[in-house]
Amino acid sequence: MRSQCGTFLAGLVCCAIGLLSGCGDGGGPSDTTLPDFTDLTVSPDPAKAGDTLTVTFTVSEKLGNDPTVRVNGNDATFVSVEGIDDPMVPITYTYSYLVQGTEPEGYAQVDIWGADPAGNENTAAIPLSFDFTAPTLDVWVSPDPAKAGDTLTIEVHSADLSANPSVTVAGNVASFGTGHEFQLCRSWKGHGWIRAR
Repeated sequence: MRSQCGTFLAGLVCCAIGLLSGCGDGGGPSDTTLPDFTDLTVSPDPAKAGDTLTVTFTVSEKLGNDPTVRVNGNDATFVSVEGIDDPMVPITYTYSYLVQGTEPEGYAQVDIWGADPAGNENTAAIPLSFDFTAPTLDVWVSPDPAKAGDTLTIEVHSADLSANPSVTVAGNVASFGTGHEFQLCRSWKGHGWIRAR
């Protein structure tokens, strides 16, 4: 009877020790926290053929390997990582991608995938756009014909300008006059006038 009781008590002690050490599996509590990707940026946006995209993001914990980054399914190139060995600095990755001009024009996406050493996986995405089409410009000049001493008024109209156009007259750079009305945004619409002397 003492033997049975001793075996029972030994079993209880062993079970208690097992619970304290991770339920008898020899390890501590398992890691089930997913890595979190934040502060996602990509530039330039929109991008044209020949542009080098710079993709940056932070991750909430160390990963098992460098994350996979793809632009419209094409692999981006690892550039750098900061903060791996400094708990006071966010872990920040930078990748680059050269826009070929053969990608589908319009909406595009940067996809990020990574896993921590415990195998917890997570993903993130950054939208952007590819623009490979040159803007169409309509130009009016007045007076035409012009004589010496005239001030030319040049109107440039376009539905697809992201910045002021450059205008030259016979090799001379035209300057903006007062009253021009350019709206500088991606979906630019409107008109302006430029004076050249």
